[in-house]
Amino acid sequence: MFMENVDRMMKDYGYCCGRQYVFVPPAMFCYGISGICCTIPRDGDYFVYNNPDSSRNNLSGDKYTFCKKCFDSVKSEYILVGDDPAQTLIELPKLEFQQAKNDHQEQEPMVDCIVCSRRFHNICVLYHEHIWPEGYVCKLCVQQYNIKRKDNRYVAHKLTMTDLANALEKRVNDFLRNECDPDTGRVTIRVLAASDRVCEVKSRLKNHFGSQIPAGYPYRTKAVFAFQEIDGIDVVLFGMHVQEYDSRCPAPNARRVYISYLDSVYYFRPKEKRTALYYEILIGYLEYVKQLGIVYAHIWACPPSEGDDYIFHCHPAEQRVPKPKRLQEWYKTMLDKAIDQRVVVDYKDIMKDFTETALNKVTDIPYFEGDFWTSTIEDLLKELDTEEEDRRRFEELESVKVSDDGYFDDLMETEEPTETSDKRKSGSSTTHKKKNFKKTTSQRRMTRKNMTNGSDLISKIHTMMEKHKESFFVVRLRNPMSNPAISVDTDPLIQCDLMESRDAFLNFAREKHCEFSTLRRAKYSTMVSLIELHSSTADKISYTCNACRQLCDVRYHCTVCEDYDLCSKCNTTIKHEHRMERSDDASEAKGNADTTVNIQQQRQLAMQRTLDAIRHAVNCRNANCIFKNCAVCKRLLQHAKECTKASRNQCQLCNKVFSPIWLHAKTCADQTCPLPYCATFKNKLQRQRAATMQADRRR
Repeated sequence: MFMENVDRMMKDYGYCCGRQYVFVPPAMFCYGISGICCTIPRDGDYFVYNNPDSSRNNLSGDKYTFCKKCFDSVKSEYILVGDDPAQTLIELPKLEFQQAKNDHQEQEPMVDCIVCSRRFHNICVLYHEHIWPEGYVCKLCVQQYNIKRKDNRYVAHKLTMTDLANALEKRVNDFLRNECDPDTGRVTIRVLAASDRVCEVKSRLKNHFGSQIPAGYPYRTKAVFAFQEIDGIDVVLFGMHVQEYDSRCPAPNARRVYISYLDSVYYFRPKEKRTALYYEILIGYLEYVKQLGIVYAHIWACPPSEGDDYIFHCHPAEQRVPKPKRLQEWYKTMLDKAIDQRVVVDYKDIMKDFTETALNKVTDIPYFEGDFWTSTIEDLLKELDTEEEDRRRFEELESVKVSDDGYFDDLMETEEPTETSDKRKSGSSTTHKKKNFKKTTSQRRMTRKNMTNGSDLISKIHTMMEKHKESFFVVRLRNPMSNPAISVDTDPLIQCDLMESRDAFLNFAREKHCEFSTLRRAKYSTMVSLIELHSSTADKISYTCNACRQLCDVRYHCTVCEDYDLCSKCNTTIKHEHRMERSDDASEAKGNADTTVNIQQQRQLAMQRTLDAIRHAVNCRNANCIFKNCAVCKRLLQHAKECTKASRNQCQLCNKVFSPIWLHAKTCADQTCPLPYCATFKNKLQRQRAATMQADRRR
């Protein structure tokens, strides 16, 4: 009550509020032991090593953190640390580590009005320097001095539209029009990322079955997100990652989809229609893929563990995580509605599907990226291999024991002349028995190996399926034997680093403090995400005006200066000393690339040219180098070293260096790569993958 009165009073004076907001401490990465990685939860104890020399091989980070459990599990006085576990690790004394607690609360950033100098929370007033680089002007000054503030052009409905997004958006908004008030904010649905990948078969399964199983299953992954306009601001409220395996994929994955992750925040209005909205999106997606010829959909109803997030960072405290049983009932209700709408034929649990279809081979089980059964089969094979190794050692000991017993029996027998010939015969008989014993042992091993590959493994999988059957749904969309007319997926691939996987967006949100714990933070986090989405999926290279620092849609480029551009507005007011040429990049992009594929190829070529220029600039020592972009790249590299912005990813100049190197680091296998920041980015990517694997294991 007191703070509400303070807020009211501060707003009367023209401020946003009278509170001091802090962010929740994000989970930290633990370097673990023996390549096993985990995370340090908020308010968790950990040990940190502050690296004084980042030039050491395989130890380039500023600090290295271990959770208390991993740190205490090392009984030695030294602990092995390194960026890459596959390389030689550095031995560090445990005494050089300091104990700490993950409870540091960072304050929300604030901005001053450039007119009246009042101070506001960036999140309260939804200010971001990428949209308004000239500075913030408060509402009071806008009204008093009649200042026109530039509109935010980074909005959800301007993102790339696809056939899938159009179908889902039309279905959802038709539902809202019929079921809700006319004032209900419009929902925008977009496919934010779409890329072709291969689900690689893990080593043990491949070794056991060899040519019986393919090396991998190709699929298309998509990230589908829904936004609603609340108080005139886009708010993301639903996210879903799917894997689509079409008819070209080998069996048993052919014509199947797997809903790998689904998450939401409860800000949709009206709230009583929130569940119905999610049902409409899911049923609409199943209907869409059914038209593409998909026969089965697979759903794993598994709520996140305590403290974990699937897609959105830091859910509202009031939004409770559903229990497994409740989540299963939620999916059943959705599937029953889909059956009533003739979208779904039927559904069953995985155990019932396995028995009714008479599957008797491990290779008949669908194999999805990150799925429970993908890792479970690998663990069961490891368990069976361990059992087989124990049997083999036991039989070798038995074989040695039989041999030793025969030898000692020969020594204990009395030797008489009349029994010499009999002993020779019995000796040859004993040798024959030993050979027969070895032969039968080998046969038993072969038999057990066959059992391991077949019945033993199937039996263990049946046991696991019986235990977890309620959590796995196999949804039949059409008759597998029918051959109806199917439509072709014409949606293009969408390259987006931010949404290429659920952990990429989650890590981005943690680094940028993009929390969804309150509506005010959800609005700001959505705005920051949309800026990144528009920037990462842009079809052309952006240029910044050297005068007003705004992005140029139509730019005027100096014919003499190496890097001098003006927007159309500044070109009319500023008289540059050299001749300026008009360059309409939007029309150039349309003229040069009529398809999305050509646009993506152009973007890749532009990135490659930038990388080549950076490689040259790193090694060039000529101050008067005639290479076109050498001086520009040198200035950008120098700026990246000296940039003082708290978040350099939001610096446009730094991004010109970081973006191409980040893409390069994803595929770079050179441990001595000369590109700056490449080793740091590879280390970061490795930590993200390790954290994702650990989260999947906890799932």
